[in-house]
Amino acid sequence: MNMIHDIFLSYCRADREIMEDILHCLKNSGLNVFSDSDIEIGDPNWRQILREAIKTTRCLIVVLTPCVPNSRWVMEELATAETFQKSVYPVLAVGDEKSSVPFGYMTSNWIDIRNEQLCSNSMIKLADAIKFRYGLSLVVEENFQPWLKMIGKWKLSYSGSGFTGSGIYEFDDKNNFTATIFNPIFSENEEQVGWWKITGHQLIIEGKTKMRGQSMQFRSGIELIKVDMENGLVRAAVITNGFRVLGELARL
Repeated sequence: MNMIHDIFLSYCRADREIMEDILHCLKNSGLNVFSDSDIEIGDPNWRQILREAIKTTRCLIVVLTPCVPNSRWVMEELATAETFQKSVYPVLAVGDEKSSVPFGYMTSNWIDIRNEQLCSNSMIKLADAIKFRYGLSLVVEENFQPWLKMIGKWKLSYSGSGFTGSGIYEFDDKNNFTATIFNPIFSENEEQVGWWKITGHQLIIEGKTKMRGQSMQFRSGIELIKVDMENGLVRAAVITNGFRVLGELARL
């Protein structure tokens, strides 16, 4: 394994569903995450792959639940992280300090998401802190020419505050845009039309949005987290109704 991952995600195998939600959240934050789901089923070298992944990762996140203190493999992964002097970020997802926190981590400053959605503001702040610590924040192309490179049609996928959705954006060379976005609250499409520009690390869109026969003005500042124009991919985030929603634009 020669890829350096930003995060190694450690979890009790009985909590795979929780892990997958947190994994999705971290990846949508623009982080490169390794979990055992990256290993092919039946690979005889799986122990070596796990060890090498921990050795080459930047840090480790451990998802704390009641089965973790008795999980041989989580304890092995934490011990290996300590051997390679990797920072460990505990995330308390289920249970309490007595049932879910393993020996040696009782005094750690864990992230408590027990009363939050799995892709919560706390998780997003943790992702942002990791990006800042390792110089991964705002990984935007040098010589990025937004007026040229954003022109065209893009497919949107997004998640946040318990919702997921999709849509289509189209930007033209006169700074106009149109969009059709599925609104999961009302289970119907929302039509947008207006103008756009990029300033700093923000995509600004402003115009009118129409749904259920009603039209209203809107303006959004969308944070560009990662721009990969070579592969036609833009990861971004926006605050809406007090929640931070993570999205991805893929060129069509």
